[in-house]
Amino acid sequence: MEDLRYEKKHYILASEVKYNRCLSDILSIRNNLIHEIEVKISKADFIKDFSKKLGSKRYRNQENKHSVYTKSASSKKFVPHYFWFAVPENLAEYAEGYCLANGYEKYGIIIWAPGKPIRYHKNPRKLTSVALNKRVEDKIIKRATSELVSIKRDYMKALLDA
Repeated sequence: MEDLRYEKKHYILASEVKYNRCLSDILSIRNNLIHEIEVKISKADFIKDFSKKLGSKRYRNQENKHSVYTKSASSKKFVPHYFWFAVPENLAEYAEGYCLANGYEKYGIIIWAPGKPIRYHKNPRKLTSVALNKRVEDKIIKRATSELVSIKRDYMKALLDA
């Protein structure tokens, strides 16, 4: 998130944002375009992401998240403008090959490793040209504010307990 904020100039970002009855690892906004980043730690975790459904189990018409993203023009559900997978270096080539072979060629790949600089392995292409979704923007802002309040609360509590 630090790289997105300070290097890539995303001006709003938050983790664990809920939308479409689904949870995103990171949602960010840059130039009025929404980026979704899913962080994956293993091949199994990566593959499991493709079975995510939008909507809770009590809804009969659940759609596969990535199917919605690839047919965004006809979807009434929110679709981010750009989608990225953030994966460890040993998974980058596999993730790129899997996406290309399965119709997700617009997805980007970020390589991350603890203590190392972020690398952008493959840049994403735009999934939709729909204007910025204000409801999703509000969700990102509310989540970012909640994260900030929690950090400040925990910091103040630690100071008072010391």
